[in-house]
Amino acid sequence: MKITQETVFVVSGGARGITASCVVEMARQFKCRFILIGRTAYSYETPQAEPVWAVGIADRPELQKAYVAAAVAKGEKPHPNTIRREVDNIISNREIRGTLQHIHESGGQAIYVSADITNRWQLDIAIRNGQTQLGRVTGILHGAGNLADKRIENKTPADFDSVYGAKIEGLKNLLASVPPEQLDYLILFSSAAGFYGNIGQADYAIANEILNKVAHYMSRTYPRCRVHALNWGPWEGGMVTPEIRRAFAERNIQVIPVDVGTQVLIETLRKPTPTQTLIGGAMHSRHVDPGHALRSHTIRRHMTLEASPALKHHRIGKHAVLPVLHALNWVASACEDLYPGYHFFRCEDCRVLKGIVFDQNLAPEHLLTIREIEKNTEQITFECLVHSQTLDGKPRYHYRMRLMLRQILPLPPHYPDVNLSEEDLSDAAILYEDGTLFHGPYFQGIRKILNISKSKFTLECVGLDVPLREQGQFSSQAIDPFTCDVSMQAPGIWGRKIYGRLGLPSGCEVGEHYRLIPKGLHFYVSLDIRQSSDSQVLFNLTAHDAAGLVYLRVQNGQITMSNHLGEIFQPYSLQAAL
Repeated sequence: MKITQETVFVVSGGARGITASCVVEMARQFKCRFILIGRTAYSYETPQAEPVWAVGIADRPELQKAYVAAAVAKGEKPHPNTIRREVDNIISNREIRGTLQHIHESGGQAIYVSADITNRWQLDIAIRNGQTQLGRVTGILHGAGNLADKRIENKTPADFDSVYGAKIEGLKNLLASVPPEQLDYLILFSSAAGFYGNIGQADYAIANEILNKVAHYMSRTYPRCRVHALNWGPWEGGMVTPEIRRAFAERNIQVIPVDVGTQVLIETLRKPTPTQTLIGGAMHSRHVDPGHALRSHTIRRHMTLEASPALKHHRIGKHAVLPVLHALNWVASACEDLYPGYHFFRCEDCRVLKGIVFDQNLAPEHLLTIREIEKNTEQITFECLVHSQTLDGKPRYHYRMRLMLRQILPLPPHYPDVNLSEEDLSDAAILYEDGTLFHGPYFQGIRKILNISKSKFTLECVGLDVPLREQGQFSSQAIDPFTCDVSMQAPGIWGRKIYGRLGLPSGCEVGEHYRLIPKGLHFYVSLDIRQSSDSQVLFNLTAHDAAGLVYLRVQNGQITMSNHLGEIFQPYSLQAAL
């Protein structure tokens, strides 16, 4: 559908600030209609309607002086809060008046209605009155929002209610007042803070991430409605004061020029774009000073198979098992979250002690203990342990590893022994059917066996694209654990081909991750055998592109092989997974 002169948008927070700039540009491009809703009581529709003391004065400090002088002349002693409130009201009314004028001059139509969007009754009346004047609403632009920036330990329930209410209660009320079936457009102004997080904005980040999730839900539920969650970075103007702008500059965060931002919105409305779009860069610093003190951290996680449906595709026997690469991604991502601007690069002495099985003995919570052992501005090293308690209270250790984060990742090296000759070319699909591998579709990335010998093995693979909602608690961050798992299937295949036995990874001395493997891209896994027997294989493994440029590599990796595994390795079955 197209936006026409008959299209009516209800716009929250649309009479002032950045949202007002967007609405004016929409009027210029589409000549459409707007019901602008805000909390300000619109009392001064003309300059002449303003109080005498305010007429002709534009500057805020001068307005404050004029109000005080007028109050003193009447024998009053105004409180500072009263002065601020009266001056804010004058300035807000002028902004509303200016927005309405610019919309009309741009060829659109608009009315302003005062209502609190967190008050369902007020909002219902405002929208009904607006539709009486302009016609049936077919679009919502939810731009309203409040800030209460402070560290989480200093936030109050009132702070949270103010921030959360404007975004989430406001949206709930808008969708209750305008039935979704009636909508052609639902535009949600979210924030990069919801995507990345931001210091002092825990409540704001939560509210905006909920907007993102609602957008995806609405897009699936009402496919005829164009739904977009625009995750804006900071705009020039709006809530960005000169002080905030200087702070952003110190953190290498660039603001969005108004003309650029409004054009992004227009392009979003003109042609199909993804439901969620990030505009701008990360909200956190590119580099956080790690300090000198070595600290320890404990993170608790309640794991369920329902929360991470993709793990149903990784079943050994009757039960889903957490892949070691997913455990690594959890641990590495947690370390990255502690130090924004640093990136996972290397793990050492990674050991599978007791895998996590999603069965009746699954612990109610798992603990990740992170101990800093060395850090400077270039890199940080951690000792990490994933553990839990058995039902009788005894400790159970699952994974142990040493991790390194780097501020700047080294350039990928070249693997020198690339062999892409198709000496033993065969379709790898059979590997997922004949009991060699047990992995379901979300882990099936091997496409061809290119060549195999007792010392070397080469596979052609493809980067996987697992839906984010299926990844759940183990979504890709530090690494893509699904595609990385494809690489680690190579030693087990080699063991089956050479020794006729099945194997599972038990650890590695060193793993290095240089860059993500793009989704859908063909890549290659080269396996170099260091030592092998019918019970154990020691190997080096490299995932690389056709030219040998490395994505990741494992040194001194190990799998343990056993005839017993043949009893529990079963080809993936959708019915069993359900």
